[in-house]
Amino acid sequence: MKSSDHPAVLLMVSVGFALACSGSSETDAAGGAQQGPEAGAVDAAGGGGVDASAGASGWPSTGGSAGASGVGAGGTSSGGAAGSGGAGGVAGIGGSGGSGGAPLPTCQQAGGNRCANTAEECAGLSKLASSDCVSCCKVPSNPVFDAQWADPYIVRHGDTYYTFATGSTVRRRSSKDLVTWTAADTALETAPWKKADAGFWAPAVYRAKNGKWILYYGSEIKGATSQHCIGRAVANSITGTFVDTSTTPFLCRSSHWSIDPSVFQDNDGKDFLLWRQDTADMPSGNAFIQRLDDTGRLTFNEHLLISRAKVEPSWEFDSTGGVLENPAMIHEDGIYHLFYSGFRWQTAKYANGRAICDVPTGPCAKKSKETPWLGSKGDMLGPGGADFVKAEDGTLFIYMHGWLAPDVGPEVGSRKLWMYRLKVNGENAPIAPM
Repeated sequence: MKSSDHPAVLLMVSVGFALACSGSSETDAAGGAQQGPEAGAVDAAGGGGVDASAGASGWPSTGGSAGASGVGAGGTSSGGAAGSGGAGGVAGIGGSGGSGGAPLPTCQQAGGNRCANTAEECAGLSKLASSDCVSCCKVPSNPVFDAQWADPYIVRHGDTYYTFATGSTVRRRSSKDLVTWTAADTALETAPWKKADAGFWAPAVYRAKNGKWILYYGSEIKGATSQHCIGRAVANSITGTFVDTSTTPFLCRSSHWSIDPSVFQDNDGKDFLLWRQDTADMPSGNAFIQRLDDTGRLTFNEHLLISRAKVEPSWEFDSTGGVLENPAMIHEDGIYHLFYSGFRWQTAKYANGRAICDVPTGPCAKKSKETPWLGSKGDMLGPGGADFVKAEDGTLFIYMHGWLAPDVGPEVGSRKLWMYRLKVNGENAPIAPM
């Protein structure tokens, strides 16, 4: 349950990197309205033409000059219909010259021009919005969709991304392009060991070596006084219903919370489970890790990676409290990077920290000590629960939940899903807009 260094250079834009070409939005009972592509005008300056001399971000003309009229002629957002003439080359959408005709489809460019001319520049999303929007990449906006989506977890399987989130059940959505998301049926609804009215918190999903899909989650035990542990549910497919038949939790420590599972799959094929484990020495949170076997069960020994700071100054707590939770790991550019959350989840001071580890089992050294690696920025307030997913071409994305300004706290707002590119370079790990 995600409820409870000096900063890298962040190339971050707070909200709105949507590029899309057809109007649509969806609503599902569990999550509310989803953000989808919407029609909009190309900037009035007329950039984006095909004629090389006409637009700032279009395709080059295939030859000659555009002539007096042509397809999409006119420097405004309404291109003209095809006219007569035009010596050589393909005339530009939003190009120079031309007259008349009905407007051609146009492409919204919210939050600045994020169009690109090549699939490489689209970096893995690799979708052109439509043939009429000749070089407009579909990319996610932030927040990714307008629905409560706390403790997100994203898995790519084949050409589809699946995201899971905290709730009274484990909620699930799917997407082909990280832009348009479809609400799916519930992934997990019940577990014998958990308290009946307790939620399912911080789900983590992966495919074990035996081919089964495993879902780990946190919840509160029946009959216990606020004792939280981790459960394990199994399904035959990522779209199937996960089932936990156990009458006892999968991972539990007497009188101390075990929550916030995350799966790390190393480059050598070894699988690990990370989680927040409270102890007598540090009841406000430690990051632990342990190997998983081919069936998704714990094997070998557990290892302590980092603990919440005990001495101020530290961004992880103040005189009113704070925790360390949500550990997640990646192995990039020869370095093991450990990310985690700190402070208090219901405030704008909640944030993400980062550490560097020698090997998956540690030791690890915090890079964010007096200040977080990534805290509130723009309209994203109190971000936490960061984790990772890779596109098929290797593009690395980091995602997290955060409040949408100005509404912070469960009384007035809800945590939403935010996503960025992660640009790992040795021990450095800045993020960039989508």
